[in-house]
Amino acid sequence: MMRRARHVSPDDAYYHITTRVAGYPDYCPFQDRQAARRLRRRIFQYASAFCCRLAAFSIMDNHYHFVVFIEKFRFLSRPELERRARLFYGHRYHPTTRRWSDRRWLQFNRKLFEVSDLMQMINGDYGKWFNRRHGRRGHLW
Repeated sequence: MMRRARHVSPDDAYYHITTRVAGYPDYCPFQDRQAARRLRRRIFQYASAFCCRLAAFSIMDNHYHFVVFIEKFRFLSRPELERRARLFYGHRYHPTTRRWSDRRWLQFNRKLFEVSDLMQMINGDYGKWFNRRHGRRGHLW
């Protein structure tokens, strides 16, 4: 059965987000302190880059929850977009954004207000790190 599509509010909204590790029910990767710290850093990194505020979060043994306040879409100034791109991409900022057109900056602007994009960045970035660290392949979430 397919998951019902997430309702996305056109206004400011709070979202309760949870993600569970795929695999066996007793697989608990976040008991490892380094893995939990790394996930917490990714959550804070992307929450500071996106137009949102983290209201609460909890990292359990095999899943996490957080409540995030996502602002409604607005056009950001170019300096503000560049500041958020630095937070978003870190040391890859200049190679990634150097040749962006105005259209690409507008796409990035829209991305900063999407809860699905926030989840994709947190889970994707963390999943790649976790798989490299543990010599795994495939889906973590």
